[in-house]
Amino acid sequence: MAAAYPTDEQTVISRGLYRLVSDIIGPECIVHLRRQKNDIRDLFMGCDTSKSSKTVTSGSRAEGFLFKSSDADIIDIDSNIVVVKSNTWHLSNTRDFPNILLMETDIVPPGFALLKCLKYDDRDKQLYKSLVRRGNDLYVSSRIARESCAIDGVSYTHGPCNSGGMIGDEYDIAYTLKCPFWPNQAKSFILRSLRHGWPSFDVMKDICEEGCHFVPINSRVHAYSESADLEWRISTVRAEKKLVYSMNHCQFLCYGLMKIILNEVLKKDPETGELLCSYFMKTAVFWEMSEHKEDWSPLNFICKFWNVFRRIIKWVSTGYCPNFFIPQHNMFLGKVYGRHQRDLMTRLRKLHDEGYQFLLRCPSLNKKLTTIINQPMKARRIITNEKDYVKRTEIEAMRMKLIIASSMIDWPTETGQMIKVLSNTVVLTASSNDMTSSLRLNTHNILQRIAVMLFLTNDTQHRSLSNKQRSWYINIAKSILRKTKSFFCLEKLFHAVCMYRSGNYHKTIDIIHLIKERLQSQQYKYTWNLDGNTVYECKEKGMTYLEILKKLVVSSYTFESELSVEELKLESSASEETIGCEVLFIPPLVF
Repeated sequence: MAAAYPTDEQTVISRGLYRLVSDIIGPECIVHLRRQKNDIRDLFMGCDTSKSSKTVTSGSRAEGFLFKSSDADIIDIDSNIVVVKSNTWHLSNTRDFPNILLMETDIVPPGFALLKCLKYDDRDKQLYKSLVRRGNDLYVSSRIARESCAIDGVSYTHGPCNSGGMIGDEYDIAYTLKCPFWPNQAKSFILRSLRHGWPSFDVMKDICEEGCHFVPINSRVHAYSESADLEWRISTVRAEKKLVYSMNHCQFLCYGLMKIILNEVLKKDPETGELLCSYFMKTAVFWEMSEHKEDWSPLNFICKFWNVFRRIIKWVSTGYCPNFFIPQHNMFLGKVYGRHQRDLMTRLRKLHDEGYQFLLRCPSLNKKLTTIINQPMKARRIITNEKDYVKRTEIEAMRMKLIIASSMIDWPTETGQMIKVLSNTVVLTASSNDMTSSLRLNTHNILQRIAVMLFLTNDTQHRSLSNKQRSWYINIAKSILRKTKSFFCLEKLFHAVCMYRSGNYHKTIDIIHLIKERLQSQQYKYTWNLDGNTVYECKEKGMTYLEILKKLVVSSYTFESELSVEELKLESSASEETIGCEVLFIPPLVF
């Protein structure tokens, strides 16, 4: 597909549209901070070895978008199962995994595989009940595996995912199996990368060394065949995330603009609205970047957008949407065909014939884009260098909020496992400059949890402990709490709960009175009311982010089931019914 080049008018529109989309999606520095938040969460969740699976963020939010329509996409990787390409690897690594599966791709459509069981552990109930006999061999049923992960009354099956809602947020969780090898079907990606120079050699090497995953969904080709329930789709979700991270901001905004058009224009059509999805848009951007990696800048933003949009039109016209990693996998198969394909083609051509004016159909673009089109002289003065228009206070506020958000993680509830997480966290802190503040805050949070666990050990085992042992537990816990830095007064609230649980009610009241007196000061800010000016002024005075949290920022106390008190049992049960987990968030003053 030939690349288009901008006229003078298109250059003006390009700069204006680039800035407009950047204002909607966020400047590069803010997108980077959003990604950091998810990366930190993934790092910490990877430190927890107490779970049989590892969760990793994916989808739009992990890529750096923050659309209202974006769900929280998570892949749940089973840590007890590995998928291999040959028996040779199986024979030399049998000790490492209790369950080993062999991928078979000969008799299934491109992009899919059957998973034959080479070795399994009877104690793995989920895998055991998913096994189906075919001839003399056992295969893993994708349908049974997918359905067994659903939670009755809480989630429902949506493609390969289980979808639901928790604490006011929608989520999609995909049960996933890990394969440490890059699939043979995707070898053309390596050759194409070397030939076109995108992605870079280092990114391509990193992607291939990461391997791939398998998600429990069958192809539309064999939807009604006997083998349909045994097919698993090859997933390159981690590779896609790396490619998005490698984009410059112009490329990322082009991807974002395609998502805006999809959500605000294309999906509004009752007949064809469900035919296209954001994954197709991302794939089109990938192909355009691979074949025309040069000149992605604000000056030709509109041209690059048109190239991507025309690529979608071409795919709909031919009924063939090639997967970026496995081009022989036609992602339109069984979805975009017949009358609906013709209707969608007609709609896309009408939009194309309107020129860039059709972007005015997007409510989020309409008002400002109209000004850009009607006042070209004013549009020429639009600043596209974010260093000249992004306020430092805005960046500081976002950085602080993301540090706070990245600390809200579901920690293990067993002291030994928490100490392992703490050890891994210290290593991560030493090796990461970008995430130091978030990592240190999480280190303090873990220490607080360990201290509370020590109090609870003393509380639940007090009859079997001597006075000396009880005193040791309490003194160690107090010492840990004194040395932690977190939100203002949060460690004191932890201390109050521990004193209450151990029966020291007078000490509990003393701590509560102290907190109440300090909270009456007007200098303290709640996490949801934190402004960038305050953070910026503190940073100018030389304060670290942790010092700002310690001295100025107030957070709600989180009561989880193992840390709760008997008097709040009714409220905890109500929380379980309404948001799906037994957690209470109580502001300090209310506490």
